[in-house]
Order: sequence, then C-alpha cells, then structure tokens
Amino acid sequence: MNLPIGPSDYYEPIPSADHQSGDVWSNLPTHGILTASHLTCVVITPACDLVNRKVDTLTYLPILPVRTYLASRSHLPEILRAIDGQLQTAGVPLGLRQVKAASLLRVEDLEAAREILNTRRASARLGEREEIAATRAEAGLKGAIALLNGSDPASVFPTLKELFGDKDFTEAARRLVTNSHRSDIHFLPADEQPPQWSIIREPSVALFRYPLSVPLDILDLASVVNEESWSTEVIRLYALYPCVVALKSARPVKILRIRPRFLSDLLTRFTGLYGRIGSPDFSDGTIGRYVAQIGEKE
Repeated sequence: MNLPIGPSDYYEPIPSADHQSGDVWSNLPTHGILTASHLTCVVITPACDLVNRKVDTLTYLPILPVRTYLASRSHLPEILRAIDGQLQTAGVPLGLRQVKAASLLRVEDLEAAREILNTRRASARLGEREEIAATRAEAGLKGAIALLNGSDPASVFPTLKELFGDKDFTEAARRLVTNSHRSDIHFLPADEQPPQWSIIREPSVALFRYPLSVPLDILDLASVVNEESWSTEVIRLYALYPCVVALKSARPVKILRIRPRFLSDLLTRFTGLYGRIGSPDFSDGTIGRYVAQIGEKE
C-alpha cells in the first residue's frame, strides 16, 4: 500500500546554513529569460562540489506555479497542439504547429486564425460537435494571443481550461503531477508552510530548460546580512560581480531543502534530459510513409 506523502516528507524546513543540492531559495534572479525578474529556485549543483567548495557559482532551476507554467511561453507547444486538434474537428485545419516550427509564432498569425475560424462559424452551419470544438479553439486562440502579449497568467489560465476541457485538463494535470507530462519539467508539491515563510505556495514545477547560476559569494553574503542592509552591502561586490544589479532589490533567502529521496529523482531526470544524444525527428511525410509501409499486406 502506498502511504500518503506530505510536505514534511518532501521538504526539510529551516535547512542548515551550508550549501547543498536541493536547497530552495527565494528571490533568485532570472536575468530576463522569464517574465518574472526573481523566482523561487532549487539548487542542482552536485553536492560534492559544494561540500568541498570546488565551484565559484551555484546552479539553480526556476520554479513556477503549475497554473503559471500552463499559461506560459514554455507550455505554448502543448497549447498549439490542443488548438490544432479543435480546429481540425471544427473543419478549419490551419496547422498552427507547423507555423511555429517554421518560424517565430506571431500574434498576427493567431489573430488571422481566429478570423478564419469566426468566418467559418458565421458562413457554415456547424453541427453540435463542430460548434463545441470551435468554441474551445476560440478560447485557446484568445488565451494564446494574451500569452504572447505578456498578459498575467492568471487571466490566461481560464481560457486554457476551456480549451482543454475538463476531462483532458484533469488528465494533463494527473500526468504533470506524476512527471509523465513532459520530460523538461519536474513536479514539486506546495510546501504548506505558514504564509509568512512559505515559498512554494501551490503545486509547482521546476523548469529543466532554464538552468541559471549565481556566485556563491553573493549567497554567502545573503546568509549573514539582514534585509535592511542587503542592497547596500551587496552592491559593494559590483566590481567582482556586475550581476549584483539584478540581486540588490531583494535578498535571497534559503527556506527549504528537498529531501534526498525526492531530490534524486529530480536530478536523475534533469541529467537524463541533457545526457541523451538524440537524433533528428522524422518529418510528418516520412512518418506517414513508414506507417503506410507497416500497414502494407505481404
């Protein structure tokens, strides 16, 4: 029988002052590659390097709430896949994923798709199934446009739930929680700590494709100075580390540590993502030809 796992099993609150893999820090900078300037992050630098101080920097992965991730640029391929499926059912096969594969998807592309869909709905009498699909595709296009325009994920999320529908959304959420949704994210449960020091306030994911680094000296400083003197003290390191400009507005604080039994899975999946050699994907035409060959009679 599987015993229930709670935050106290998953996280070690108030971790020791030494640096370890699995430490969860607040207020680490994203250096402009994500919309939020600072996020809660988890350390992935190997423990042996930290214990023996073999490294000058600490590497970490940003953590996003699941709701924010689902309405983010990182999840756009899944959103386009769902929109394409609904457009196909509605009788408007536009192949938005192919547009994205060929070039940077633009808001104008989505606006054009939305116009074609609405023209189709106005000019043709759709059946019940096609109308439901068109409504869901419309919601998805609205959400994707808002996403690309930088809207708040909280306002985008409801449109994506409508796009996926209750059944598919529940199934996607289940796969996400069990780490079978995508290979480049890792699920982290809410820490359920008191609000004043909780930093993983809701179910979240660590982003494997956004590893970042920060000098250890800066985090050592963050551990010994208070919030009031932080901006003054950290800027003294500017000559050595110009990146302090991105850190001076908020002092990083280590709040949690992922326990080893759960951290090992995160690290194994992270190294597996980057350790594989891989090969180019087959084109749709090639895939179709091979499928046809498999189905041929002898």
